[in-house]
Amino acid sequence: LDGVMAVDLDAQRFQPLLKGNSDRLTLEAGHHNAADIQPKAAEDVDQAQNVDIIGDAEVAADFIFFNICCVDDHHHLHLFFELEEHPLLPSPAVDGYRNKAQYPLTQTETGVRGGFFASRSHRVIPYEDCALQPPVFGEILRFVEQFLDQYHIPVYDEETGTGLVRHVYLRQGAVSGELMLCLVLNGSELPHCSQFVNRITEQLPELASIMLNINRERTNVILGKKSRLIYGKDHITDTLCGVRFDISPMAFYQINHDGAEQLYRIAGEFAQLTPDDVLLDLYCGAGTIGLSLAHQVKEVIGVEIVREAVENATQNARKNGIENARFLCGDAAQAAQTLAKEGIRPNVVIIDPPRKGCSP
Repeated sequence: LDGVMAVDLDAQRFQPLLKGNSDRLTLEAGHHNAADIQPKAAEDVDQAQNVDIIGDAEVAADFIFFNICCVDDHHHLHLFFELEEHPLLPSPAVDGYRNKAQYPLTQTETGVRGGFFASRSHRVIPYEDCALQPPVFGEILRFVEQFLDQYHIPVYDEETGTGLVRHVYLRQGAVSGELMLCLVLNGSELPHCSQFVNRITEQLPELASIMLNINRERTNVILGKKSRLIYGKDHITDTLCGVRFDISPMAFYQINHDGAEQLYRIAGEFAQLTPDDVLLDLYCGAGTIGLSLAHQVKEVIGVEIVREAVENATQNARKNGIENARFLCGDAAQAAQTLAKEGIRPNVVIIDPPRKGCSP
């Protein structure tokens, strides 16, 4: 068995585990059906949601149990574990690898600051220099903070829904070095816009794109549906697995470039692709997975619900001379119906869904 296995159990059978802080679920090493698993009382522990394994040490060593259990809206308990037959591969980089950042802004006693939201709150913790992000992101954020202070441009207040500048949204091409700066506004215009563009591009000539994104909604969704270009081009370009990609503000792109190349290579090996395969790439974003594997298969069909990302993917295929790939705009269910009407039955499916999971 490769990969991750989830056991879906009726939570009603596990009330002691779910209600108290003194219950631990114990599994014997080996393969289990839902009927085999019973809750077992144990001494008090700091976290109720723990999983132990007992049994033969050599067998138990084949398992990695993540210390995570979750209960979904349908009251099902999910236990996640995976086998260790395939060694876990570390990220090629652990510092400065994120090619994307989204900083909410707040007004403090000393001026405008960007940072991150405290857990489960609208409170911004000022922090410009996250070790996971490249240093240039902190440099850009500080420039924006100082500019907004100088021209007394108000930042957005999550509690009242007032103020103009909501987020500083940044992307960088790991190979190209191109930078995108997108200011998310609770409005349509940035005061002193020309001064802003002139000064920041003089300081950072690697800025290839500056955009304004309009989001007037009272929502925790960062980006609005419309963006407007104020400098350069409406995308940045990067190379992943030997394929050049145009990346717009709305398009999904893996945040760990080197880790993604490693992941895509392994996914291709697991799929055991052949020249006769029809590959379905669900939640394809800008087409990175499908296009990186297109040379190994007969056809790639990508599916993505964000129209701007579908346009990116189509352009990416054309610019790379990849003729055996096409992209559909819609959800997975709509795509299945479209392909069924065409008589197409993909025999390999790669899925990289958003955090909320796959659609029904």
